[in-house]
Amino acid sequence: MGWKIGIVGAGFSGLITARELERLGHEVEIFEARDRLGGRTWTTTDNSLGYPLEMGGTWVHWMQPYIWAEMQRYEAEMIVSPFVDKAYWFVNNEVRTGTEEELDGKLGEIQAKIFEGSREFFPFPHDPDYILRDPGTPEDVKERYRKADQTPVLAGLDGFSDEERALADSYWRAGYQGSSEKASSLMAKHWAALSDHRLGLLDDQTLRYKLKDGMKGIYDKIAVDVRGPIHLSTPIDAVNHNDDGATLTFADGTTREFDAVVVTIPAGALGNVEFSPGLPSAVQEVVNTK
Repeated sequence: MGWKIGIVGAGFSGLITARELERLGHEVEIFEARDRLGGRTWTTTDNSLGYPLEMGGTWVHWMQPYIWAEMQRYEAEMIVSPFVDKAYWFVNNEVRTGTEEELDGKLGEIQAKIFEGSREFFPFPHDPDYILRDPGTPEDVKERYRKADQTPVLAGLDGFSDEERALADSYWRAGYQGSSEKASSLMAKHWAALSDHRLGLLDDQTLRYKLKDGMKGIYDKIAVDVRGPIHLSTPIDAVNHNDDGATLTFADGTTREFDAVVVTIPAGALGNVEFSPGLPSAVQEVVNTK
């Protein structure tokens, strides 16, 4: 028999969860705190600069299986980002310039050093912590994996020039959306593993191809496929699971009962919701350090 299921969050995860649960015969209802769909991946509609802007996920690739499956399902057209004629970068407050190809060449050796260990740490790139669970992985490899996660991405690169370090610093500040000093080198190695350990393919996956109609062209179509109601501007204060089902408590104090609740909001937003029973300790630790 189908369940009545509440879904918290109307980003890609929430929308696809709803679509697939309905396909299995369940009744769903989505609640989204924001006044729009898309979550952290969305396309602006105000056209303040004369055209829509991607405010989250932007670039796509056929080596990204999950988004590629949705692109194929909804016949989303891919376009190529332009190659630049001239690139500019800073080295010790000095502006330098060259072609995009020259810039990529200067990054090659230092990026290869950053990617060292990617094959050993990620034999199955889409199962990133596989070696930690694999009883056949030597303990010293597991320890180096854990150490890499606590090591800044630019650590141990003293043998490279100021220019190479400056370029790598800019690259990973953009990739991590923050300071490279707080960026885990393990994530860079994982990105490499997801790109066949090749910088050129990594750049193609993360900087080259976009959707003609933007991410909105996909998440709006997923939403159309969801038969249940989608409530925007409806923040959730609490999620309570018990032996009889689950209860959602809304910001205005009202409640709703469901057979189950699925929460799809990102870790950074989990701290805004009270959970009973509490979140798993590992998840709570992430929430506490946001």
